[in-house]
Amino acid sequence: MPKKIIPITQARKDLFKIAENAQKPGIQYVLTINGRPELILMSFQGYSALMQAIKVLKSPKTPASIKKKFSNLAQQDMILREEPTEPYKVRER
Repeated sequence: MPKKIIPITQARKDLFKIAENAQKPGIQYVLTINGRPELILMSFQGYSALMQAIKVLKSPKTPASIKKKFSNLAQQDMILREEPTEPYKVRER
């Protein structure tokens, strides 16, 4: 899936354009806060498919060979990062 990584401040400015693009199949936005990936924006259809895939993989009826293949694919596609030392604080307006 193509991922577009953008700062959350840019996402705020371009929210309607990003929302329109995110509805396209396979498009995901990774929103960063202080340079760290924190949020994913994707279509509801994509999210639903992802949740269904997780449900299938968690099922005891799913063969181990399929679970292993998906596990390997997921590890290749992960964004690894350290946990922040301080929580992100949201400013009130």
